[in-house]
Amino acid sequence: MKPHNPLLPVQVGGQRHVLALRLGELQRLEAETDTPLERLFWTVSGGDGKIPQLQAILRLGLTGGGMTEAEAEATVSGWLEGESLVELRVVASGVMSHALRRASPDEVDFDALGKVTGEDGQSGGHSPAASSTGPNTSETAPPSGGRRRRSKPSPSGSTTAP
Repeated sequence: MKPHNPLLPVQVGGQRHVLALRLGELQRLEAETDTPLERLFWTVSGGDGKIPQLQAILRLGLTGGGMTEAEAEATVSGWLEGESLVELRVVASGVMSHALRRASPDEVDFDALGKVTGEDGQSGGHSPAASSTGPNTSETAPPSGGRRRRSKPSPSGSTTAP
């Protein structure tokens, strides 16, 4: 098994950047956003992330990729002023997915992450809990074939389960 490469190259604003969220950046991200990492990932990738959350993910990703704090802060501020927030959400989701899944850079599916929220910024009806890769995935089990017990009427006339 190859060791995980934490560096994730991305294109934003026509320029190539390298982002990485290692343990130190992940700990800072969790502390700064006061949100558990998986919840933050699903919130941002689901289109419900707040701008301070995007800023923190992108800034810490850039510092993890080698930028100084000042460079990362200036870069993210420029992105927020001039780039699509949908695109920035996709980049933030991608770097978090890469860090949390320990996937290789070519396994991060930016196209799929971009389909969560459409070009108009409206939710595409996707729920992270309904995703096959989400932490709350639950498939409907096939019918058991057994008979269900009927509820017995209570003395007051309402039915309750036995």
